Amino acid sequence: MLPRFLTNRTAAMLMLSVVIGLVAAGLAVLYLKAREAALIEELRPKTKQVAVVVAKRDLPAGAVISTSNMAVMKLSPKQAHPESISPDQFDTVKGRYLSAPLASGRQLLRSQVSGEFPQDFSDTVPVKRRAMSIQVDEINSFAGLLRPGDRIDLFANLPPAVSGGQIASNFIAPVVQNVEVLATGREAARDYRERMLLIEGGARARPQQQYTNITVNVTPREAALLAAAQDKGDLIALLRNRKDNGTADFERMTPEELLAHARQQAEAERLRRRAEQQKSMTVKAGKDGRLVTASGVRLQADCLKLDEKGHMINPNGVNLNEVEGLTTNDRGEFVTASGKVVDPCSFRINADGVIVTDGGEVLTGKGGRKLAAKPVDNGDGTVTLPDGRVVKKENLVRDASGRVIGVRDPATGTVQLADGTTVKEKDLVVDPATGKVVGVRGKDGKIHVPGVGKIPPEAVASTTDGKPAVRLKCDEKGVCRTPDGKVVDPAMIQRDANGNPIVAMGDLARKAAESASQVASMPAYIELIIGGSSKDGAAKVTNLPVLK
Repeated sequence: MLPRFLTNRTAAMLMLSVVIGLVAAGLAVLYLKAREAALIEELRPKTKQVAVVVAKRDLPAGAVISTSNMAVMKLSPKQAHPESISPDQFDTVKGRYLSAPLASGRQLLRSQVSGEFPQDFSDTVPVKRRAMSIQVDEINSFAGLLRPGDRIDLFANLPPAVSGGQIASNFIAPVVQNVEVLATGREAARDYRERMLLIEGGARARPQQQYTNITVNVTPREAALLAAAQDKGDLIALLRNRKDNGTADFERMTPEELLAHARQQAEAERLRRRAEQQKSMTVKAGKDGRLVTASGVRLQADCLKLDEKGHMINPNGVNLNEVEGLTTNDRGEFVTASGKVVDPCSFRINADGVIVTDGGEVLTGKGGRKLAAKPVDNGDGTVTLPDGRVVKKENLVRDASGRVIGVRDPATGTVQLADGTTVKEKDLVVDPATGKVVGVRGKDGKIHVPGVGKIPPEAVASTTDGKPAVRLKCDEKGVCRTPDGKVVDPAMIQRDANGNPIVAMGDLARKAAESASQVASMPAYIELIIGGSSKDGAAKVTNLPVLK
């Protein structure tokens, strides 16, 4: 009898042999199936592809068919067009002309091949289309760069009489868009074949053309529109990309809309500059204690400290973040709105409350004029006013810009305004969303909106979210005004529940405050003509800043 350990070992070896045998059998089966599939695929009859002639690039009608602009592409029989031309048939069409435009990669069809080149200019005009010539000047011809085959938009500068009294000034309107230029100048028909040679890679490039008219490809209706526009006003041509299929998103453009657009651009630029200024003036203390900007630039001035708001304060107590137009550059220097590099450590407030540099330069902006005294937060829920009174924070009355304009007396229900007058608290017009005062109602019922004027009761309205608003009057040009005649920025206009145009009083007040700040920050100049000083024979004019 075998020992027990030999019996166990024998059984284990037997089990291992069985497992290996099963794995080998499985692998053999998989191999045989894969081989069988490969043999079946090899024996399966394959679909024979056919070779056809296609365009190498976009070709216009009249292009000469040649090996330089055609290529061979293999397709399945289902993809090949019945009229397609095979490579062995190419010699039968070589040297002939396309009767219609052929896009890149498209098959060349027998129906697109013509034995004759267009002899007359009329042969190049597509069926059911018309060729119309219009007068152009040097500007509208793009200094001779306009070429046959280009695509343009045509607008018209029209007089107010065309609008039937709806518009009081000249306006611009689209007439036809995305039209093809068939010819430029009187020699277009003769130059047509030369243009084909140029497209085909010919060496003869034409000199720059001088012409006073162009011919465009339009429908009969578009031709009538162009004729009417040319008769009543001046045409304006705009060159466009051939692949651009978009159209203008407006029906007219008036001088008033132009001014409104200019204001919006100016406002966007002002906001952009303010954002850049704020970014350059946002700093933090570095590891070595020196101040570093948000861009990682270390400031050269080592005299500055940060207050609790993160604003930079110099040794003389001047808050640099409140000096309008002051920025930092990539060298860590401070630069004024006029572009002058200055030492911020020398800024001081003179006896008139004006911020000046060590050289006596008055800084522009709200930080460069008299600084209005501000309430001092005592940290216990109270503030100390400039006149020394200590009041609770909740009794401060602020306007739409956040400035303190008065103090509330809860005992009497009145508010003492900054100018010393006392009004009833119920006469304050408050924006429910912000809790700030946007106007004060007088004894005559009119609401005085700071920086805007008095609003009569019948012109008072509400926005859809309950904010106090002013009803507007809009003329036929779409220009909307307040009751006292002030033009309102279209971006501020809303609609009430009945669809009438209105503007929120808070928006009006904030806009007036911003405009006043901009005017205050704008340096004034006088023009001084210095006798005997000239440049190129003309008197030299020097702009001198006026210190306000």
